[in-house]
Amino acid sequence: MNVILELIVIILGVFFGIFFFSNTVLPIICGVPRAAWWAVRGRVKPHAPFLYLIAPVIWVVALIVVVAILDSVLSDEARRMMWDAFLEIGVHLGAGLALARVVFSSSARHDMNLDFLSFIARYMTDTGVAFVMEKYANLEAPKPSDADN
Repeated sequence: MNVILELIVIILGVFFGIFFFSNTVLPIICGVPRAAWWAVRGRVKPHAPFLYLIAPVIWVVALIVVVAILDSVLSDEARRMMWDAFLEIGVHLGAGLALARVVFSSSARHDMNLDFLSFIARYMTDTGVAFVMEKYANLEAPKPSDADN
């Protein structure tokens, strides 16, 4: 029974690692430097890289709150499972899988490129729009929705 429970904890850790890594670390290591470079080049407004940090910060704060609540509510046995080494193994494995997907999968890089362009579209300058239209001629240039205006 312990082996099954530990496998379940590892699997939960993998899913959590993928989710957390994809929502916090990837935007920071991929989106922020790119947005900063685009801001330096005049393609986006100067405050765009800072706005890219809002979602990861919200996710980290939400995680801290959830862990604090769980830590105060759970029994000693459940708390021991929450801080178990198998959960940590799963989280690291999930983060590694998410990173490997981004590094080795061209479709994942394409998705990240589209996500970046759709986020940054409302902050683009005319120079940025011209750059996107030239460089990504096969893609439709992202446009802010009417609700954003």
